[in-house]
Amino acid sequence: MLLYHLRTLLMLAVMLLALVQYLRTAAPRPPGIKLLGLLTAIALVVEVGGYLTTLRLWNNSVLYNVFITTEFCILLQALERQLPRLRKTFRAIGLLGIAALAAVLIGRRGDLWSALLSENIALFALLLAVAAALALWHVANTSSVPVQRVPLFWIGMGLLLYFGALSPVVILAQVVRSADPLMAAMLWTIMPVLCALRYLLTTYGFHLQATTQHPLR
Repeated sequence: MLLYHLRTLLMLAVMLLALVQYLRTAAPRPPGIKLLGLLTAIALVVEVGGYLTTLRLWNNSVLYNVFITTEFCILLQALERQLPRLRKTFRAIGLLGIAALAAVLIGRRGDLWSALLSENIALFALLLAVAAALALWHVANTSSVPVQRVPLFWIGMGLLLYFGALSPVVILAQVVRSADPLMAAMLWTIMPVLCALRYLLTTYGFHLQATTQHPLR
């Protein structure tokens, strides 16, 4: 239990650091930065709420079920704003994700409360990992400056690492849950560490934006 608290508090601290760094970026901010800053604030509130409800042993499935869809839409919108050449691709990814969500909700009769929509989390994560990989590929092939100086490179790398790992973890946790609940719980504990890494890289991306005012892409 102590490790759970330490991992979660580390994640929250890094998310707060990312939000503070976002607030240091000068206005007017690029549209993508605004959306990523908004998402960071929402994610921090959700994770604090998730932590507190977990301590009280309350079912917080609906909190995360709503958030994962919100995160999916905001991230794709942010990438689309900054990489307009990939607009059609990001919109196709978004439509595929929403269609999958609708299918899951129909199968569960619209139930967002009783359990996590694990199938949807896994699919959203896979789609966002693909979107992040496409964004990184685009930056690597079009940037006029070294990629390590481009904010979107670090933000996209964080997204790729996090969502690339999230999908297999969710799927594996679901597979082993009935046979070995302890193993499933241990798999989920990986995610706060990966989330902290994601927001650490996001913090650095915001830092580059604040100090160089280089365009996000």
